[in-house]
Amino acid sequence: MSVYTDETFTVYYVALDRTSGLVDVELRIRKPDNSVAGVFIMTEQSGMNGTYYYEYTPDLEGDYLFEANSISKPKKFSKAFSFVSRPLDRIPILKFR
Repeated sequence: MSVYTDETFTVYYVALDRTSGLVDVELRIRKPDNSVAGVFIMTEQSGMNGTYYYEYTPDLEGDYLFEANSISKPKKFSKAFSFVSRPLDRIPILKFR
């Protein structure tokens, strides 16, 4: 499965003991050039107690590091994902008549 730049990517985090209602679940995103894209607050997914998510659209090719944690219920999570540019033959082309 390829994950493309300029396409929304969803990161999920399951809180310690599936704790619901946390407002301090943070996601830090490190880009391929080692700069930090930012620290973002994750949102609890409706109907999925203790599961939080954040949608991000990468702008560079390469390996990104996603690190999530809760301040009040610490449970560190980190995962790297590699993103590539969409091949030209996969870019949707609009046809006008």
